[in-house]
Amino acid sequence: MLEYEVDFVGPDYSVLIEFPNNFYPLASDVVQVYLLWDVDGDVDIWRALPQTIFTKDGLFQYNYDFTFDNVALFLDADFPISTMGPAYLLDQIMRIVVIPGQFLEGARMDLDLSDYNEVAKTFNLKVVQAN
Repeated sequence: MLEYEVDFVGPDYSVLIEFPNNFYPLASDVVQVYLLWDVDGDVDIWRALPQTIFTKDGLFQYNYDFTFDNVALFLDADFPISTMGPAYLLDQIMRIVVIPGQFLEGARMDLDLSDYNEVAKTFNLKVVQAN
């Protein structure tokens, strides 16, 4: 699991994260991205992407896609993203988890991928600060 601090800046409000050179995901692997949503005391609260946010200006969404080489993080909105404040755009903490496909077959089908804590416990994840 890799942790990144990212800034979404114009004009495209996206961030491309390359996988490490020694990492080769398989076609059956699943990539899940989590956003640090809040901190309650010493407990981090993580939300799975995509994550839709309702603001006074409209809706926007943190989202992602992935290939064998990278993960693209991006924002979608029904209003001009350039009008958003820095709290939504800068210093966003993301965790990227690559889950081997064989763990999602059979007995692992009950795993809730939207729950970072359950995923981290199931796969005994260790945080790697990537930037």
